[in-house]
Amino acid sequence: MLNGIARALAPGGRLLLQCINPYRIESYMRDFRHGWYAIGSGIVLRDSHFDPRSATLQINYRYLDVEQSIDLSHPGDSIRLYGFPELTAMLRTAGLHPLSVFGDAVLPTVPFSEESQWQVIVAEKPRPITQ
Repeated sequence: MLNGIARALAPGGRLLLQCINPYRIESYMRDFRHGWYAIGSGIVLRDSHFDPRSATLQINYRYLDVEQSIDLSHPGDSIRLYGFPELTAMLRTAGLHPLSVFGDAVLPTVPFSEESQWQVIVAEKPRPITQ
């Protein structure tokens, strides 16, 4: 995906990448692990867990609509989480230069620290060197 983004960016173009900080997954999961929300006349139930062996967030969904006697399960999502060193290495491999990292996508900016639930990286596609 990063290679495609790098190809699409004009020289000097920038990418803003926001990812969960996997080192703070416990804090993130506190409010996200289980939940529900209404869709139409039914509800979607969410159940999620983090697998530290694969650094993957697994999210499963189930749709219930009592009025229409519907009970559907969705195979869910599997989201690989990456730490800052991994992300910067992948950005560099794709030809992008990481410029800065923040702890959230808010203004004023907040520093990226051990307490940050998010990692927001700004990377740039270098301009060609002219002589």
